[in-house]
Amino acid sequence: GVDDFIQTDAAINPGNSGGALVNTAGQLVGINAAIATHTGVFEGYGFAIPINLARSVADDLIKNGKINRGYIGVQIKPVTSDIAQAMHLDRIEGVLVDDVMADGAAKAAGVKIGDVILSVDGRSTPTPNSLQATVATKHPGDVVAVAIIRDGKPITVRVTLKARADETADASQDADDEPEPTADANKGATTMPTLGLTVAGLDAQTKSDYGLSGGVLVRQTGGISYGKEIFPGDVIVEANRTAVNSPKEFQAIVSKAKPGDVLLLRVKRRDPRSGDVSATYVTLTVGAATGK
Repeated sequence: GVDDFIQTDAAINPGNSGGALVNTAGQLVGINAAIATHTGVFEGYGFAIPINLARSVADDLIKNGKINRGYIGVQIKPVTSDIAQAMHLDRIEGVLVDDVMADGAAKAAGVKIGDVILSVDGRSTPTPNSLQATVATKHPGDVVAVAIIRDGKPITVRVTLKARADETADASQDADDEPEPTADANKGATTMPTLGLTVAGLDAQTKSDYGLSGGVLVRQTGGISYGKEIFPGDVIVEANRTAVNSPKEFQAIVSKAKPGDVLLLRVKRRDPRSGDVSATYVTLTVGAATGK
């Protein structure tokens, strides 16, 4: 969804969504759309759809009878301070490519998982919303210049946008729907106090379920990892952009990190409702070792 709204203190009452938001020069700058209020009337925050997006939608409806948006075909997340530190970025900016759709425009253009998108056609994309809003004004077949940071180097990729085949349900996972730990045949498990994780190797069934040849299964979380975006049942496949195939390999990477360092972990998880497997990046800050 696109929610790159203009926030306004203009009075918006129930029923007048669709009205004009104008500036002091009488220019139309947005279409009033919603209000956040505790009273049900105009006291609160108003929100308007930016006129560039509204104009694009109106043009599509007039010409085609439907909205005809182009799609890049990526799953994204904001670049946080932890991600910027883990990826050695100079600034906290852009959006991180979490995943690339198999048949999408980004895949065809060479966009890769782990790329950081800085701008589209010269318009900066400091947040996922800004990237979505920019692309929402484009159409299938449009060619856009996507500025990227890859392995610390700036590059520009030209992406020919495609149409989205269907509107899929939101794949975000609620906190109450954390996956249950996957059954694991390995007797042993490795606990890493500096990360607050207990991990184990993957059995044949888990590899098959996740479509993996390697990785480590998160058996337990706590301490530093508590409250982070990592759960029992997740499978860690990379640490700091290095493939992880066993608890021993994972421990070797973690042992090289100092307290305060941020590890960038790529994890795969199964949706408990649909069974679909998705991938995302998670950051964990290394803590001090305890005990002797």
